[in-house]
Amino acid sequence: MTITHSVERSSETGSNPSRDRLLALAIALSVFLILLATRSHILNQLPTWDGAMGMTPAALTLAATNFDLFDLLRQPSYEAGGPNTHSLSLATLMTAGVIALTGSYQSALPILHLISFALTGALAAATFFLVVRATADQLLAAIAAGVTILYPPLLVQASDVYLDLPMTAAVVWALHFAFSGRRAMAILMICLAIWIKPTAVIALPALAYLFASDPTSKRGHWSTVASMIPPMTLALGVLMAHGTNTGVPLVNSPLTRLIFLGFRSVWYSIRTPGLLVLVGSAIVALAVGSRAVVRDSPFASPKLRLVLAMSIFFTSTLLFFLLNPLVTIGFAILPRYTIVLAPTLVALIAASVSLRDRRMAIASCIFVGLSLAAFMSGALVSSSPEYYAVSERDLSYAEHLA
Repeated sequence: MTITHSVERSSETGSNPSRDRLLALAIALSVFLILLATRSHILNQLPTWDGAMGMTPAALTLAATNFDLFDLLRQPSYEAGGPNTHSLSLATLMTAGVIALTGSYQSALPILHLISFALTGALAAATFFLVVRATADQLLAAIAAGVTILYPPLLVQASDVYLDLPMTAAVVWALHFAFSGRRAMAILMICLAIWIKPTAVIALPALAYLFASDPTSKRGHWSTVASMIPPMTLALGVLMAHGTNTGVPLVNSPLTRLIFLGFRSVWYSIRTPGLLVLVGSAIVALAVGSRAVVRDSPFASPKLRLVLAMSIFFTSTLLFFLLNPLVTIGFAILPRYTIVLAPTLVALIAASVSLRDRRMAIASCIFVGLSLAAFMSGALVSSSPEYYAVSERDLSYAEHLA
């Protein structure tokens, strides 16, 4: 019943896998070329903020010491003035490799920025696939991919060289593969995401749901448990290697730290330009599609399955940000941390509203896109420096650093 129903829905709306792949490739290439045309002046720009203090010193040290990883791991972290930060990250190793191949960091910068542009295109393509597989609507999926890229902190990360963008791209590809029933590829991509940055563990609950609810799979629930072992084992290893952040706790009581740091951090991040639009629109979209959510089973509709998966993803992300202050001293959400919510919340909005009406879903995504574009242009954003890295909102690196 479930498999037949899904196939019938796909054929009714006219989605074609070959056309989907061609359109995804066109979207990825278009995003890359647009970024190249509009951001070519930053190809030699040095990383800013944590990109400059965190991953880059580790990559430079590896390139200068012929990849003596053990020597790097013996050195202090950036809090103590050393280069040992994100030393085991796949992104750090890749950056060090590019530096070694080009001969200098300055020569490597254009290539590293071009990689960021390409990763942004790959993220847009993954978002397209995620939505089109659920809705079988190429136009809606293409709009959703475009809206995702308009999220201001994501655009800033596309212009930088750091961990959050490649991690987000790998996470969304993992969600797409899991939704499509390609379990091995999903496990591979989430392992790559965790290797890049352990924050990717926030995707594990949604992946577990997608594995368990796969209508094309004849595997039992124990297979789902087994599928989660590789990424969970890798996450444990990466987190142990990552260690505990140093710093001075503002408050000592765990409950007080949860209330004071956790909720303050979430409230701080919600005020990030565009995130409030995404979260608010997702809540409204869930209300619009709530009748279908109540009426149908999780296996009855691909759209509903995506809605539930993205809802689980958002919930686990929120809990991660709330509870992290209990185990990480000085943790606070920064605008770049929220870029992983852009593709997932846009997919949630598109799938939720399309449960009720296709044209309404397209209009909703366009509204969100226009709102994000307004934030990106600075039309709805003050120039107050109270937020971490004003440049994460309006792309004005030079003015902020001057």
